[in-house]
Amino acid sequence: MLNWFVIYVAKIFSQPPLFGQVLYKHFWCDDKEFDIEYHFHHIALPKYNHVSGTKELFAYLSHEHSRTMNKDRPLWEFHLIEGIAPVCEGAPERFAIWLKIHHSVADGIAAIRLLQRSLSTDKNALLTTPFWAFTLERHKQLDGIFTYL
Repeated sequence: MLNWFVIYVAKIFSQPPLFGQVLYKHFWCDDKEFDIEYHFHHIALPKYNHVSGTKELFAYLSHEHSRTMNKDRPLWEFHLIEGIAPVCEGAPERFAIWLKIHHSVADGIAAIRLLQRSLSTDKNALLTTPFWAFTLERHKQLDGIFTYL
């Protein structure tokens, strides 16, 4: 499911993204070997043996959160997590999206604002620009996110 999405996004945004940079000797530089697929993780939790599957979800998140990111790669990750139990019987299974963004890339407030610009409350919005696809040309769009207090 996630593979087609990653390929689609990669084709649309062929220019080096703002989130395709690495810190090299105190300067941000384009990652010459940027691989968008490295940043996406798709997992299915083991079948839950209790009501919600939150135990398995929290165990996964705890493990991933404690893992140090590779500083030779852009410092962000996107996790699509399937297999969370339905809220009630007959309802569909749920999923979670977990983002890991290093503080050197964006502080908490900037990250939230960035995500707000990437998401929509309009159910008819088919495609918005995901946060990892902002290019340097779109940097002016981000000025308000990173400078607004």
